[in-house]
This record gives sequence, structure tokens and C-alpha cells, in this order.
Amino acid sequence: MSTTMHRWGASAIHTWQQSDGAIVSPTIALPPGCLEIVPSWGAATPGASAIELRLRLRVAGAWTKEYSIACWGSDGRRTSFDAQADENASVATDTLRLRGPADAVQARVLLHADGGSAPTLTSLALACSSAHSGEVAPSVSPADELALPHYSQYAFAGGEGWCSPACMAMLFGYWHGRTGWPSLAPFTRPGAVPDLCAPGVYDSFYEGCGNWSFNAAYAAQHGLEAYVTRLDTLEQARRWVACGVPLVLSISWEEGELPGAPIARSQGHLSIARGFTPAGDVIAADPAAAQHSEVRRVYPWRAFAACWLDTCGGTAYIVYPPGWRTPAPYTGDGWA
Repeated sequence: MSTTMHRWGASAIHTWQQSDGAIVSPTIALPPGCLEIVPSWGAATPGASAIELRLRLRVAGAWTKEYSIACWGSDGRRTSFDAQADENASVATDTLRLRGPADAVQARVLLHADGGSAPTLTSLALACSSAHSGEVAPSVSPADELALPHYSQYAFAGGEGWCSPACMAMLFGYWHGRTGWPSLAPFTRPGAVPDLCAPGVYDSFYEGCGNWSFNAAYAAQHGLEAYVTRLDTLEQARRWVACGVPLVLSISWEEGELPGAPIARSQGHLSIARGFTPAGDVIAADPAAAQHSEVRRVYPWRAFAACWLDTCGGTAYIVYPPGWRTPAPYTGDGWA
């Protein structure tokens, strides 16, 4: 995928149109050939309050209907919606898939209050992706291996679908080590996977924990900058890791396509890129390992790139503390 990222913080959102319990974004230009839009957000939802995110597209000068993407609340009111398919687009859990050309998108966020408790939208991001342009070899410069805790999803009963919450628990444990934030201390133990992360990201409609947007929203609840994006190359991922930011990457493979993988195949899996060897191979923290001690893996970069870019569009969770050093913007031809 080639992705245009739009991201806004609370100060920008404060200036958007607000009326009748809703926040409406400005009209947002889409890149030519946009095929998919993946939203992510941060929100404070005290009590039983919640936000509901909707998107609409501008097609041939006219606006489509609004597509409901997600309802997010702190009390378990967390759900995606059905496909809502028509001639313009369809919804696939966390992704709005376009069926033809559109030149703009607009977000509307409904604020569902609960008595005296009102939700607040603190951030919003839209990853707008066109077709993948092909892998470029990562730099031969390595990225130091980051010291993450190791959590296997299969160490827990019912953990077969917990790759994403296991990755998030490892990220939170890592960031506790780097920041010392007391709020992240509970994630320094493996039990955080079933006790905290799995219920914290569970999507009641999807009936699973792999909703990309929900995982980012859960990280934002813990004070971290968090959003979903698509990257074009492993070199982009390496630059994030070189800044001390481990990335959760979505991958998919058939038997024999990912040498060293702890399971034979997966139609959708999350793994962490935590370092790169001098040859560009990926040092991973892979929760599909049978036990915690086997989570560390090294994957050949070409094989990993195919499993990540070609089959999953380069999807990544970017999670880091506010103010942390990040890579210079990637322009497509190089970093500015």
C-alpha cells in the first residue's frame, strides 16, 4: 500500500464543527487511487459513555451515506458493525473499503453521554491507502534489538485468537521499562494478556480481539500516542525501531512461506518487529510461540516482507509516549 496519513490531536479537534452531540471533521482530501481507509482514535469515555465513529465519502461530487465504523466505550460498549455494503464502499470490521474512485472523506463522531458523564475525543487518525508499490530492501544498517517482555498467547487457555492483545501487553511492558509510568506497571507480568488486554480490546460484533482500531484506542486510553497506519517498506519499519519504537505488524502466510514461524500458517496474525540484523532480517517478538521462552524469532526479510506487505498491506500499530523521538517523514523517495 501507499498511504496518506491524516492525524489530529485534541487541539485541532476542538476547532471542528460541534453540534447535537456530534463532532464533524473538515472535508479531507483522499489520495488518488485510494482503496481503503483505516481509522484510529483516542477517547476518554467515563462511566457508560461512548463515542461512535462514522465516515462518508465524496464520489462524483456527491456525498455517500454515512458508514458506521465503530462504537467505543470504557464499559464494554465496544463494537464494530456489519458490512453496510453498497456500490460505493463496504465495511470490513476496522476498514472502509472503497469500490470506486472517491476524492474526499469526512468523519462524524457521535458523543453518547451517560447522565453526567460525557465522552471526549482526544485524537483521530485516518490511514488512506492505495495499491502497494513493491518492497524495497531495508538498509544494511541494523536496528538494535529492543528489550521487550515475552508473552506467548498460547500460554493461556483460550489464547488462540489473542495475538494482538499479547503484542499490546508486550508493548506496554516495554514502555513501562522506558518511562516508569505506574499506569503501565500491570503489564509487566504475563497475566496482563488475559486479565487486561484481551478484555480491553474485545470487539463484541467481531467476537475477537484483532480489531486494529480497538487495539490503538486501548493504547491511547493509557496515555500513549497510538494509531494504525500502512507502511510501504521494511526500511520504514526499521527506522521506527531504530528510534526505540517497536511496531506491531499484521502478517499472513501459508505453510513454508515464513521460515522459522512457530505455526505453519495463519490467515491473519500480529507480531512485533523489535530489531533488525545487519542483513536486514527481522528480529521479532512473536506471540504465536508455544511458550514465553520461545517468543524471540528472526525472520528472513524477503519472506517477512511478502507476508506483511503483499498480504496485509503493510499494516502497523504505532505506539509511543508523547514527545518520543520519531523518524523523519517518509516522502516515498526517501526521508526528508
